Amino acid sequence: MIDLSLMKDWLSVISTGMAVLAAVYAFLTKRAAQNTTALEKLTENVNKLATETDKRLGKIEADMKHMPDAEALVELKLAISEMKGSFGRFEEKMTSMSRTVVRVEEFLLKNGSERGDR
Repeated sequence: MIDLSLMKDWLSVISTGMAVLAAVYAFLTKRAAQNTTALEKLTENVNKLATETDKRLGKIEADMKHMPDAEALVELKLAISEMKGSFGRFEEKMTSMSRTVVRVEEFLLKNGSERGDR
């Protein structure tokens, strides 16, 4: 014959174990849903940042196309050096011309006052 009290004890242990497993499953499922939501938000933010970064990088690359390279900078440096030399020679000529104009002015002022034109 089947002992019902023993079966009753085992059924209560099995029932309690199933309740505990159901609670653990519910807890893990709830955490998984929360993690899934958090991961979706994180993925969305990462995609948004990647898109913005890609746009900024594209703009920088477009601006860099118009920037001079090392060769152009060397040529520019040489051109500026040549201009400095030209302006130095121009300054020397202007200084000598200025001295000549001052001498002519003094001569004209001196001769004009002697002749009585003033």
